[in-house]
Amino acid sequence: MALNIPNVVLFSTARSANREALFHWVGPIIKAPTMLIARRDRQIKIKDTKDLFGYRIGVLREDIGEQHLRELGISPSEMFSTHEPLLLAKQLEKGKIDLWAYEQYSANYVFRKLHLDSSQFEAVYSLGDDTLYFAVSRERLLIWCRACSAPLMKPKYPVIFKGSSSDMSEPGKLI
Repeated sequence: MALNIPNVVLFSTARSANREALFHWVGPIIKAPTMLIARRDRQIKIKDTKDLFGYRIGVLREDIGEQHLRELGISPSEMFSTHEPLLLAKQLEKGKIDLWAYEQYSANYVFRKLHLDSSQFEAVYSLGDDTLYFAVSRERLLIWCRACSAPLMKPKYPVIFKGSSSDMSEPGKLI
């Protein structure tokens, strides 16, 4: 939507080289690890990218997780792609997908929303330590972007998130 309609702001969007020219960026907001999440009882171990092949991986269509997997050479045939994160969480729970590529804070929110016990899942591989921003459509007011970016750059904002991002940046920690 923000690509085609003026005056649209997406919250929150991972900034990447592939997306850089598509939006004006306001932020950063927070660092957010994109992880591969598995059912704990499956005991899936991923040590490096070659271990990713052969698994059915759920992704949000056009999400940063899908982008990371494509960059690693994962075929679209090994990915189940949808626009519904709740569907992916349910499929992971039921064993219809092996792994879910998603930003870890958002995955925890989805698990809570579905009343799933997050201790039944674990992050098994880090796809990237992405930074989230507001993504603003190219047709926008420059003054608005500057006004929003200035406060986010002040030192007091990282303190708000201190403790939350460092706790979640390693595989295995899912709260």
